[in-house]
Amino acid sequence: MKKLFTFWALAMCLSLWAQDKKITFAVLSDTHLGSFAYALDDLEKAIADINANPDIDLVIISGDITEFGTDDEIMGTKKVLSTLTKKYLFVPGNHDTNWSESGCTTFNKVMGGSQFEYMCNGVLFLGISSGPYMRMGPCQAPREDIVWLREKLAATPEDTPVVFVIHSPLTETSIANFDEIIDALKTRNIQFVINGHYHVNKPENYEGINGVIVRSNLRRQDPCGGYTVGVMDAGRVSFYEKRPCEDTMRGPWAGFELKKFDDAATEHPSRKDYTAENDEFSKARVKWMVQDDSDIASGTAYGKGVIYFTNTVGQAKAISAKDGRELWSFQTGEKIFSEPVLKDGRVYFSSADGSVYCLNAKNGKKIWQYGTDYPILATPVIEGDWLYVGGAKGRFYALDAKTGRERWVYEGINGYTEARPVVYENMVYVGSWGAEFYAFDRFTGALVWKYAPGKNRYASPGACWPVAYDGKVFVHSADSFLYCFDAKTGKIIWNTKDARGRESIGISGDGKTVYVKSVKDNIVAIDASADKYSTLWVTDAGFGAEYGPTRVTSTDKYVFAATATGKVYCLDKATGRVLWHHRFSSTLITSANPVSDHELVVTTMDGRIFFMEF
Repeated sequence: MKKLFTFWALAMCLSLWAQDKKITFAVLSDTHLGSFAYALDDLEKAIADINANPDIDLVIISGDITEFGTDDEIMGTKKVLSTLTKKYLFVPGNHDTNWSESGCTTFNKVMGGSQFEYMCNGVLFLGISSGPYMRMGPCQAPREDIVWLREKLAATPEDTPVVFVIHSPLTETSIANFDEIIDALKTRNIQFVINGHYHVNKPENYEGINGVIVRSNLRRQDPCGGYTVGVMDAGRVSFYEKRPCEDTMRGPWAGFELKKFDDAATEHPSRKDYTAENDEFSKARVKWMVQDDSDIASGTAYGKGVIYFTNTVGQAKAISAKDGRELWSFQTGEKIFSEPVLKDGRVYFSSADGSVYCLNAKNGKKIWQYGTDYPILATPVIEGDWLYVGGAKGRFYALDAKTGRERWVYEGINGYTEARPVVYENMVYVGSWGAEFYAFDRFTGALVWKYAPGKNRYASPGACWPVAYDGKVFVHSADSFLYCFDAKTGKIIWNTKDARGRESIGISGDGKTVYVKSVKDNIVAIDASADKYSTLWVTDAGFGAEYGPTRVTSTDKYVFAATATGKVYCLDKATGRVLWHHRFSSTLITSANPVSDHELVVTTMDGRIFFMEF
């Protein structure tokens, strides 16, 4: 009887797999085309090696295919991948999504999307992307991808074996919403997870779900690059390393039994609950919260009891400030990274569909649309009846805010612009992801001056919203320099790394104080009137390492600084003393906008809006 039971159990295991034959797949990860000179050669040799292997059924590309997600890198990658003679699946990683000049739209159009669903010999392969899209912050699966994954799993029969692919490993230190992904996977017959990101071969266990982190295809100090080969056969999966300059595979370096997933036998740690932390440190109260079905990558506008916001499935929405009830929704053709701007009963924003929109604030009806031939990611600024917004392909636009008529277009910016410009006196200023900063005559579009230090794009002021006061313009670059320029001439009055910031700055309502959130712990108030770097106060808020680009906001009494790990800090404006902090999420806070002396609207990258009273 015992032998009969063993045979029956083995038969059940194989029937659950429903495999007609073994599955052999290759995994290419972290190819980073556009980085090292040898990256392309490594990928071409790996593809040739894969094509020469008749046993490989499938190729999985697990993210960070490119270095910056530029159009040239994506088109080049597609050209190389087209030489594969095997079926291939891919998901983008954080390098593909974080600095994309097209707002990740080119990746989706050229590569065919950022998610995959594929059935191979009875095994369902699912993959989603790693973000956050267009924002520096902790790795995070986009909210819309989480929704998609749940829908696909819900439609999958419980016994169907599932293999899941995402660039970032499913740990708290690697991806902010790891718990949501793990909880979703555990509802079905998950077999194992494939990740990249860390460029090493390493077996993992995600609360009872087997996983592997695979090596980068880059050679680094070795004579050639390499990739991973997985073999699923006879109730087991084994992982090997294959280098194109070697005849045989190395390993296996990891392997797991393939069997019906039993959630009851796995770990079930408690999930994130910020109640105790907020009870101790917060003086704010959540009046209401709304969960959107996609990421919210920017902030809000507020007027007459209505909150306006945009999201990354291309919608602009209006909700009631009283209870969060949706009042209207407007759909554009692509993702939106622009913050809405409210003025004179109209809502303005840009979209990655290449247009700037003007809507009626009451009903969401379109008043005008200005179209271009390429995605626009930046937030516009309005001065009088002039609207200014940066674009891609070296362009900066000035439009008539009433009609949408084009007033002028400057062509010649190095890189693309993502930040909101600042208008000061008769000039308009903006930084680019080409590591340059520009000043234009706001009426003619003539370039008055530019700062072009010749640095690489990692040193760009591309995500920082510049501010101006008392004949000076302030901007922070990503290489930790805070610049103070003479607004008329572009002469550097002072620059410093002492504030230890990156992209997150702000200015007081009276313009006299510039605020900087540092990359570790500190919030700094700077005298905007001084002709040298002069701090009014420096506060150690204790938030740790911090790279979120969200701007610092303020009222007459308070200063608000948001973090990439889901916290908002409220400081006394006069002294810098921390009055309270509140934890909302594990993901990037994308805005903390005060709407009155004691009310605050907070948005998170994972699609939540909070109305706070304090």
